[in-house]
Amino acid sequence: MGYLPTSMMTMAHWQEFTQAFEGLGVTVLRSGELDTGLKQIIAFAVSNAAGCRYCQAHTGNSA
Repeated sequence: MGYLPTSMMTMAHWQEFTQAFEGLGVTVLRSGELDTGLKQIIAFAVSNAAGCRYCQAHTGNSA
């Protein structure tokens, strides 16, 4: 994204958790048959449905 999300800075005090969370994101976005861009658009739609403005900002930027 070009910047460090606040959620990652919050988790930074527990390095193993931060690495695991980052690994999950990489696995979800870079594996499987769906295009990464489509996955980002789906993430944005889910963020909107959930009403999470924080997630909307990050997924909207990536989508």
